[in-house]
Amino acid sequence: MLPSACLFSKDAEIIELCRSLESFQINLAFFDTLPEKNDSESVMKSSFIYIDAGLINYDTSFDVVKNVISRFSEIPVIILSKYTSVYLGTEYCMKGFKGFIEFPCSPSFLFRRTRKILQLNGDDLLKEEKEIDLSIAGNSFDIFLGESEIVKNLKRNLIRFAATEMPIFLFGETGTGKNLLASAIWKHSARKDKQFLWENIGAIPENLASSTLFGTTAGAFTGARNYPGLFESANHGTVFLDEIECASPDVQKGLLCITRNMECKRVGDHKPYHLDVRIISACNVNLWNLVKEKKFREDLFYRITWLPIRIPSLRERLSDIPILVEDALKKSGKGISANALNHLMNHTWPGNVRELLTCISRASVICSGTRIDVSDIKYNLETDYDPSPVVFPEFQF
Repeated sequence: MLPSACLFSKDAEIIELCRSLESFQINLAFFDTLPEKNDSESVMKSSFIYIDAGLINYDTSFDVVKNVISRFSEIPVIILSKYTSVYLGTEYCMKGFKGFIEFPCSPSFLFRRTRKILQLNGDDLLKEEKEIDLSIAGNSFDIFLGESEIVKNLKRNLIRFAATEMPIFLFGETGTGKNLLASAIWKHSARKDKQFLWENIGAIPENLASSTLFGTTAGAFTGARNYPGLFESANHGTVFLDEIECASPDVQKGLLCITRNMECKRVGDHKPYHLDVRIISACNVNLWNLVKEKKFREDLFYRITWLPIRIPSLRERLSDIPILVEDALKKSGKGISANALNHLMNHTWPGNVRELLTCISRASVICSGTRIDVSDIKYNLETDYDPSPVVFPEFQF
């Protein structure tokens, strides 16, 4: 049986976030007022309870808090608050609540923090997460090669996240395979039979970004015609936005409207149209730093990062290199020596999987025999690409 919980809140933002716990196998009941009596079956059968601090007339005495807690017998009660301070959180816990979670936060943080609070209070209810059989993903995630534990955990999380309708945020270094995973998420989702359209925001000229994404209306500017943008074309499907950190202020405003109300306006039109899309976004920089620098909207940040997941770098999963190399060499029909493979395992790979695949492809061309050796890959890994006669003696400048 799945663990159950209750939330007492009138705040739309808190309610919306707590609904995400369904993706973590938690059944949540919602109430907008605190009950006068414990006559609700769903409340009394709860494994734990969330209470929005806004519903409590907080007082310095213990009486108010004691009366609230006494209504729920021995059920752990956790306070959720949009007004945060270390002092306030400590005060709540000193007065009998089991924990305090500040907003805003991501769904994964809410789950992890709740699990930690329950564990500290002797409840292992959420300690063991349900094991996910990777075979249920079919072939959708097989394209992301690797058998390391970090890759297995990544796929388990993505399988769980793909089954929801929530926005997914992929972040990691360039060359780690975010595009592949975005496609795999779509193929494993309920929208797999609908459109999957993607756009690299960093590759769109800034003056064309809004019309490309949101569409245009005839007469909006010289030469403009009625044109459906990316989102309108992908209605009922999935949109993948790569390099979302490059979004201009105008694009960010449009994205905020979509993520908040599922409404969008074509450039030059005053009437919004309704959308039904699932958004996957990706970033290879620290997006929160851009928020702090006022280069990316904080409200948009929280709306696209409902389900954030970090894609590991290749140096974090070096044991997967033999699998990646074997797959890369299938088309060339060549092999690789043990010394060469060992040399690859000792490289830092700043360009991640993309750098590895480039290295193997180049080495298979340079290799004069049927097996790639250390000399074939050293040329790839140690060249600094300085176009001088010393490095490239055949070229004279």
